Amino acid sequence: MVKLVIFDWNGTLIDDLDECLVSSNKVFEYENMPVLSKERYIQTSEFPIRKLYENNGVPKEKMDKNGALYSKLFFDTYQALEPNIPLRFGVLETLSWLKENDIQTIIVSNHLQVRIEKYLNEKDLNHYFERVIARGEADGSVLHEQFKEKVIAEYIKENDFSKKDVLMIGDSFEEIDVARSLGLFVASIAGGFVAKERLEVKEPDFLINEISEIKSIINRI
Repeated sequence: MVKLVIFDWNGTLIDDLDECLVSSNKVFEYENMPVLSKERYIQTSEFPIRKLYENNGVPKEKMDKNGALYSKLFFDTYQALEPNIPLRFGVLETLSWLKENDIQTIIVSNHLQVRIEKYLNEKDLNHYFERVIARGEADGSVLHEQFKEKVIAEYIKENDFSKKDVLMIGDSFEEIDVARSLGLFVASIAGGFVAKERLEVKEPDFLINEISEIKSIINRI
């Protein structure tokens, strides 16, 4: 039985595709390059996020040189848009169901920890989560580094969870890759930063359209 659910944040619990598109396009504007359409974004988005920019023509040497600047452009733009970002449909109902069934939930995200915690506090959602594990600074590391596998492995070990009692939820390839490496169940959610047909090719254990669908998944595992 599932005892721990690990949620991604952007595109999974919150509906911020439009805001991330606008913020990512600031990098292309800075480099005087064509901005991305939403369709192009979800067809080329990958982690680490530098791959999104490289997939759309930003040279590797510029990524290496200007990573901190690109992160600042992104996060400064995103922060101004953040107050109006909604939860994805069904999130509140699902979090309440998980809490009622004594299933622990944590967030592991490439976003900034202080921004996630601020959002949770303002929306009175922090009581649903045992812990938030995210980035400390907008220093460019989010562009180049992947950290989820390490921190998730540590959390599972420190809290004595069996790997088969853990379900990861996310909207990108990253969650699929981490779950497979660690031997966890994974549910990919469409409607986030990666097109559904791209997620299907990666063959996650489950592919869902709404977060509320994890209730039936948990009851089947």
